[in-house]
This record gives sequence, C-alpha cells and structure tokens, in this order.
Amino acid sequence: MFNSIGGLKKLGFFFLLLFCCSSLLLAKQLTIKEARCDFKYNKNYKGEVIPQFSWKLTSSNRDVFQTAYKLVVAESKKDLSSSNKSVWTSTKQRSSQSVHIPYQGPQLKSKQTYYWQVEVWDNKGNSSKSEVMEWTTGLRSDEWSGEWIEAKNNGVEEQVVFFRKDFLIDKPIKQATLYITSKGIYEAELNNKIIGDQLMTPGWTTYPKRHQYQQFEVGNLLKKGPNSLIVGVAEGWYKGPLLAAHHLYGDKVALLSQLELTYYDGTTERIDTDQSWFSTNHGPVVRSGLYSGEIYDARKIKNLNTSFDKSIWES
Repeated sequence: MFNSIGGLKKLGFFFLLLFCCSSLLLAKQLTIKEARCDFKYNKNYKGEVIPQFSWKLTSSNRDVFQTAYKLVVAESKKDLSSSNKSVWTSTKQRSSQSVHIPYQGPQLKSKQTYYWQVEVWDNKGNSSKSEVMEWTTGLRSDEWSGEWIEAKNNGVEEQVVFFRKDFLIDKPIKQATLYITSKGIYEAELNNKIIGDQLMTPGWTTYPKRHQYQQFEVGNLLKKGPNSLIVGVAEGWYKGPLLAAHHLYGDKVALLSQLELTYYDGTTERIDTDQSWFSTNHGPVVRSGLYSGEIYDARKIKNLNTSFDKSIWES
C-alpha cells in the first residue's frame, strides 16, 4: 500500500513537472516575425513622411491572437530599454492592430539612424519582443543644396544623357552618402561601379507635386585620389511616351544629386549637382525607351572611363 502511495506521488510529481515545462514551451512559442518600418526590413530611408510600423504575430498553438502592443523608438539600441532615454514609446496599447501603426513622437532628426522594437501580448497572457530593427531618416525638403542640371543637347527622343563629376579625395573617408533623383530614370556609377541594385529609379510619381529620391551609402566605392561620379538619365515616364501622350511632364531630362562626405578628422564636404558638372550624349546607351527597349553600343563604353576625355563632354 505504501509503495503504491509513493508511486502515485512520484507520478503526480512527474505530471506536474511536465505541465510546467509545457507551459514554458508554450510561452516561448509566441514570436514576432517580419517587423517592418514602412514594409521594409531595416535600412529604410525616410524623408519627412511619418514612418509606420508593422509586424506579424506567430504561434504554433491555435486560437492565439494579439491583445496589446508596445512600441519603443530610440537613437541607440541601449536606450530602447530605458523609458527616460527613448525618443518615443507608445506605452502598452490594448489593440489587435499590427499594421500601419504610425509614429507619434517628437519630430525626427534628418540623416539620423533610429532603432525600434515592439512587444506584444496575446490572449493567453504571453508576451514576446521583436528583434531590434533600425531605419535612417533622409533629407528634409529644405536641406537639398544641389540644383537641377540639364544637358545642352537634350531634346532628341529616347536619347540618354550622361552627367559627370570628377573630384579628389586626399584623406580617409568615414562615411559617404549619396542622395539622388532625376526627371526621367537614372543609373549611377561611382568609379565605374554601379551604385545600388534598384532599377527604373527614382520610379514613377506625380512629378508636378513630388520627386522620389534614393539614398545610398557609397563609402566602399570611393578611393584616395581622383574619383568619378557618372549618372545616365533616360526619359522614362517623365519625358517618354505614356499611352498616346509624349512629354507628359517635360521635354528635357534632368538630374539632382548631393554627395555628402564625412572624414575621420571630423571635417565634411558636399558635392552637389551644379553648373560645374559635364554632360554628353555619346555614352554606350544610344537609345532607351519604356516601350521600345534599349540600344547599346559597347564600343562607346570607353567614353565613360574614369580617365576624363574632354572632347566628348561639355559643361
């Protein structure tokens, strides 16, 4: 009899231990995936638009849903854990919403990297935190110092214009950021290396109201000594045919860019589009149209070499 009671106690202890382990396992099965700032994973560059946060709550258990969330934004990963040092916290919000959650804190600084994290609670009483994410703000409208530049011979249909700026670097670079947009679609290269992996940039937009732009970290493409930034601009949606309409937004392509350099000695330099840039129509892309495709003459690649042949470039 006593042996039976002892066996029951051991069996009861075993089931209690199993229940506790199962509870811990269930709690760990609540996870946050695909945390995004404006639907992009990290390194999302924003101008003056208010960022929006989204995420997905996943669990291997059934009938699990979000009941609350808390968002925290800070200027460093360390400050995320301190409510006094964070830029903004939503506090715990009783809500099942997990998409299009707008940032509602103080005005964000331009050209600043911010870190964010979300914690969620489910209907089972469990909580989970996302990994620490980041995004970098871009330029405000009043911070553009470059000017729109056009080529002199810029009226031929489907013609691609190449713009060029040569400059010297005589000390170590800490950071280099390129902000760029165009009236038309562009492809940029620095020292004969393509910048970024995006196509058809800056994309179609309502040109009279806004211009989309891209931001690239290009420090790894720079070198001590002479450097060359070359940008080809095709007509795209801006000047090209759009259904039956031609020159819907304008009849000349143009470029606007701003290269900001920060050196290790603390000094800075800015290389803007201005009248000192050169342009040519004699690049390897002879013609380029949205519907007609592209004609490429490989014999003219040499015209874009970093060695500067003034005979084909005009200012």
